[in-house]
Order: sequence, then structure tokens, then C-alpha cells
Amino acid sequence: MIQEQSGPLDPLSATFWRLRVPHWNIHELRLGVAWGIEVPAGRACFYIVRTGTCQLVLNDGSQRIELKAGDLAVIPQGTPHRLCDQLDSPVVMLDDLRIEILAETAPTATSVVMAHFSLDTIAGNSLLESLPPVIRLNQQSYHNLQKLAKLLDVVTDEQTTNKAGASVISGHLLHVLFLATLRAFIIGGESGGENNPMNDASWLRAIMDPAIGPVVTVMHTELEKPWTVESLAKQARMSRTRFLESFRDVIGQPPLQYLTECRMQRACELLRETDFGVKKIAGLVGYKSGTSFSIAFKRLSKHTPIAFRRSSRENS
Repeated sequence: MIQEQSGPLDPLSATFWRLRVPHWNIHELRLGVAWGIEVPAGRACFYIVRTGTCQLVLNDGSQRIELKAGDLAVIPQGTPHRLCDQLDSPVVMLDDLRIEILAETAPTATSVVMAHFSLDTIAGNSLLESLPPVIRLNQQSYHNLQKLAKLLDVVTDEQTTNKAGASVISGHLLHVLFLATLRAFIIGGESGGENNPMNDASWLRAIMDPAIGPVVTVMHTELEKPWTVESLAKQARMSRTRFLESFRDVIGQPPLQYLTECRMQRACELLRETDFGVKKIAGLVGYKSGTSFSIAFKRLSKHTPIAFRRSSRENS
């Protein structure tokens, strides 16, 4: 069952509410020497280094980052990469990952919690697409992340004891840490800073923009309404022309195009998480008929709604 939020959401909460991951794959890695993991394109990854050090290397060679104890790293766009102790170490593919192969008989030097999900299961997300290829933060620089780090012990316990419901509980707790890490990056920690991405003229700035931010929020939370450029401009208390210019400047695309993407994202969630028929889902996301909705859905996702539902459930 899907729980709906009651009451108004701040723009960042509305954005996070939209970012729902159907299934996290979680690995507790205890690593020795001469190891590497090759991660293919299309997997959003979240790494938390508990002890030791390791290298995070993008396959295109554009970035090589050393991660140490306390670091958190996110690969939000599914960029192909490698996690390893040394650049010349042998690697295994993520799908062939076996902890015992990596650890071998050497003393454990590095401990990493690795979590990932397929970007195909969320059918696009403006937040993840707006972030850089790699995000790295250290818990010591963010007070809230230090406090939330205690959740990691619970995640580990759930994973190792394999209690009933462990997969769902550990996935939800991990998602809290993931969102907290994204929030810390977006708002720049306790006091912001020159590297704060909110300083850039990009989609990220929209969620805090005093005029466009509330419009973005209402788009996310009231998808069923028959929004037009004029009615959205009224929400922003702007003229139609000024609103179109401002929205495009901040978001980088026209408002109705953005609205369609919001509606399709919500439709993906409903197709995955409910047994609602296509006609009912169409109404919930602002379409007058199942036919018009199905056409729009296939244009963006390359799949019919029914095919998407079947595929997402087979892969969950």
C-alpha cells in the first residue's frame, strides 16, 4: 500500500518523496588485498566506507577518488566505474560478486557497505540527473550524518542475522542514509559553501527558488489537476511570459515538459506498487483517458504501462 503525505511539503521534501527506490541491493564488503569490483552503467550506487581505504575510479578516466573511513560516495547517474584497492588489482563484475572471493585469506583491511539499484526501476528522476557523476562527503563534516551513521549498525545487523523482514527494513534504513547524504550535498552542510551546487543556475536551484520552488512542489503533489501554463503562472504570481522565461531559466526546460516527467514518474510508482488499472492511474496523474496516458507513457519510457509493470515486478 502507498502512503500519501498529508499537508504541504517543502520543495526538497517533495523532491525526495518522488525519489522512491523499489529495491536496494546491499552488500557488506570485508576486503583484503588485490581486489576490485567493476560496476556497469545503469546502476546508481551508494558506498559507505567503515574502515580502511579504497579507490573509486570512473571508467572514462575523468575521476579517481580515494575513499577513507567515514566517507560516503554516491554514483547517482549510473556512470560505469570501479571500486578497488589498487588500479592494477584484478576485478570481478558486480553481478558476479562473491564476498568470499574478494576477502580470500588476507586480513581484512577495508570494510565497505555497498548499495545499488537499477535506474531502469525508477524511469528517470530529475534530481539524480542533475547531480554530478560522483558525490563524496565525509560524515565528520556533517553533524546530521554523524548521528544517522548509527543506522548503519542496524542495517548491518539486519543483513547478517537475516531476520524475517530484514530485506525491507534494511532497504528503508539505507534509503534514509542515502537521502540524508543527498540533502547534505545539496544544501552544503551546516552553513553552505562555495562548492554548494545550489549556487549554480541549474535544476537544483529550483527547489529553493522563492517563486519557482512552490510551483515545482505543487507539480509533484497535485499531479491530477489539469495544469496549464496560465494556472501554473498564477501559482508563481507571475505573468505567463515571465513565468515561462523564469521556469526555463531555473529548470532548463518548459513547465509542461517538466510536468509530464513528474506525471510519468508517479505513474511508474503506481504501476510498480499497486494493482490499479491503467485508466485509474491515468486519472491520478492528470490524464482524461487511459489511451492518452498510455501514448504519453510509451513515448517517454519506450514501454507500455502493462509491459513496464510486468518488467519492474520481475526485476524486483
